[in-house]
Amino acid sequence: MKNVAEAIVLAALVGLVAGCGSNNPSPSTNQVTGTSTTSVAAPPRTTVAPPPPVGMNEEVVDGTFAFKVTAVTTEPTWEGESLPPQGIYVYVIMHVTNIGKTSQTYHADYQRLVDGEEREYSPAISAMKSHLVPSATTPIDINPGNSPVAALFFDVPKGTQPSQYVLLLRASPDSSGVTVALK
Repeated sequence: MKNVAEAIVLAALVGLVAGCGSNNPSPSTNQVTGTSTTSVAAPPRTTVAPPPPVGMNEEVVDGTFAFKVTAVTTEPTWEGESLPPQGIYVYVIMHVTNIGKTSQTYHADYQRLVDGEEREYSPAISAMKSHLVPSATTPIDINPGNSPVAALFFDVPKGTQPSQYVLLLRASPDSSGVTVALK
């Protein structure tokens, strides 16, 4: 259904553009109905830039969750590591507060780390499970007003620093999310 609607809009825009390119400035008359039409140019399109990322220890809201990143560090590996990183781990600690009126579920796998080239990194769920943070890897049910600590691990290329990344936080998978600069 969506593709049909897109095709109709596209056809209408093509017709509008074709009519705008005409050298005939006078209104045209439809030979079938006898009605007169005038082409009107669409207003210029403006885009709205997303808000800049907030910094660490600042609260940011997406949906019914307020996120506050409190610590970030890198770890090349841990002793006894059963799942070594391909690069290094960026380890993020944050508070997730339910600001809604009903219990909500936080999911670690909705979160992303984004580098300067807009490449997105998913959390390293297996590494998170092996490092005594099982609550960060499974959905966390959060009652209204509660603010548990959540941890995230991201496997990123060696030689990078957390300050080169932005954390994209989402309350749901279809949310556009909010960003936190890891500086």
